[in-house]
Amino acid sequence: MSEESTLSFRGLCRYIHRLSKASKAGMKAALADCPKRHFPMLEGLLGCIRLHGQDGAVYISDLVQELHQPCIYRRRQIARLLYEQRITYLNEKTALSQLQIERLEVQISALKQSGMEREQEIDLKQAELCCVIDEKARLRNCLFMETSIFKHIRELSTQPRLGQNGTKGSPKVLLMKEQEQLKNILFGIYDDYIRYLKGTYPKITDNDCIYCCLKLCEFDDQTIAYCFGNVSKQIVAQRRLRLKKKMAEAN
Repeated sequence: MSEESTLSFRGLCRYIHRLSKASKAGMKAALADCPKRHFPMLEGLLGCIRLHGQDGAVYISDLVQELHQPCIYRRRQIARLLYEQRITYLNEKTALSQLQIERLEVQISALKQSGMEREQEIDLKQAELCCVIDEKARLRNCLFMETSIFKHIRELSTQPRLGQNGTKGSPKVLLMKEQEQLKNILFGIYDDYIRYLKGTYPKITDNDCIYCCLKLCEFDDQTIAYCFGNVSKQIVAQRRLRLKKKMAEAN
């Protein structure tokens, strides 16, 4: 048992005697000076006492159960805090990358307008710009990977394919509600990339943008088909051909 659990257990035992003697009317007074971190355990124990009788007869299994529940709650709290810290870190790094991109673009534009032969310096700045853009793309992918819909898509990608090893029945795909959730998340995380796509290629649709974002995450055609509610990857191949045609027309 860890030191924290040992202290919590000792603290719990310290107040068992007080609880068993306290009447219902005096229960709040009995807990007035009790450390707040013991409240969930004590409240659960009080429920057991009331259930089994005022004599305070409580089974060991009840005691263990009430002691264990707050531990699970604490672990969930810690997991939630760690998740929030990861998201905050990734958002801050992404914002910093965007500032670096804007700074480099201004510097490159100034070098080009200087009227001097500074091709080598421009090339270095452009190479640095490409590295920062790639880093921002990686950070956006990391943000997407933290979402529940990404984890669901990854689960879909590992299911047996239709006809593989005698597999019968249709594979699972994203439902309409899940597809809408995926769209909202992608349009939030990849907002500037989607603005670039629509600004550069006016004819592309929202589904085209979703396809482009999923390709950034290196999903294969079959998995992308699941994301659009289809089981055939030929649908994705056809979409890719239409998208290439739209891009060629814009150029």
